[in-house]
Amino acid sequence: MNCCGCFSAISRRSKVPLKRYNLLTTDIWAPPKVIAEEVQNGVLSKGMMRRIGNLAEYAEKNPHRIPKIARRLERRARKELGAQRYGYVHVAAWGYIEVTKASSQHLHLYARHIFDFATLLFKHRLQEMNVLGARLMQGYFALEGDTTFMREMEGYVPLIQQVAKNISPATGGGDEDAKQLRYRTTVLESLREFVGLLGRTQYISSKSLDLVYEVALMQSSATTSNSERDSISLNEVSLAMSEKKSVELQPIQSQDSVDKLARSLVADIAKLAKDAATARIVVEPFVRFCDANQWWLSKEKLVFVYLDILHTALLGTQQHYVLISTLVRHLRTPTVM
Repeated sequence: MNCCGCFSAISRRSKVPLKRYNLLTTDIWAPPKVIAEEVQNGVLSKGMMRRIGNLAEYAEKNPHRIPKIARRLERRARKELGAQRYGYVHVAAWGYIEVTKASSQHLHLYARHIFDFATLLFKHRLQEMNVLGARLMQGYFALEGDTTFMREMEGYVPLIQQVAKNISPATGGGDEDAKQLRYRTTVLESLREFVGLLGRTQYISSKSLDLVYEVALMQSSATTSNSERDSISLNEVSLAMSEKKSVELQPIQSQDSVDKLARSLVADIAKLAKDAATARIVVEPFVRFCDANQWWLSKEKLVFVYLDILHTALLGTQQHYVLISTLVRHLRTPTVM
């Protein structure tokens, strides 16, 4: 006798595989009061990160489920953006970041979802959401290894640059200044990962480097003493391109720390120069920026700091002569004279 005939509902349900990703995605959406406690200033609690980690671990073991997970995260984020419940949006963004870290070999499966979500964040009126978009792209830039979506990725550089332009200048301390320093850090880290991507793929765009230089130099402090310049070495301000960098943000204590991060970014740009042609692509945007903003005289100390960083980095690839020849040729222009 077939006992299953007596329990037809159980027999049918037992044949349907459990969609565990449904449970895991639901698990990260805590009630609003809990979310308010677990998301403070864009930083998630250990408990929330653990639950997101469980989702990322499942995605790593079941890559065919990643597109569905990405759709669920994006759908919930859109809903919560409309409801102005931004804690949930932070949770969704970190869900993307952790899934990306765990499933870096399958980025092509959900790259479009990340781009759509990032665009949504960049278009939002709230600066906090714009910066979150830069942080999301930072995680993606850090792990991408080919040029399949390079046109799309380049399209986010102007958006990140615009976010940097909208960051308020420091006013002398307080919570607001601390928040703006975090924003500057996120923007610079995001562009640094983009430059790392250019190094891995050997794809160098002069147009993109113009924008990256602008962000790095404009985020630097207006005053830099000779002693500060002498204390900065290439080893201190630049990590090797081959090192695997974490997408976790390091705590930034002061504007000096942001300055060092900006110099690290410029040193990484200089490392892109592998021959005379790429060295010119690396050097000329810096010269154009100094011309356009009249930095040769108004910010001469800062210019010398960055020239020193470029020269030191180019020495490593034996392309330093390109910097010298570019500057000599530039000395003949009326702007410098």
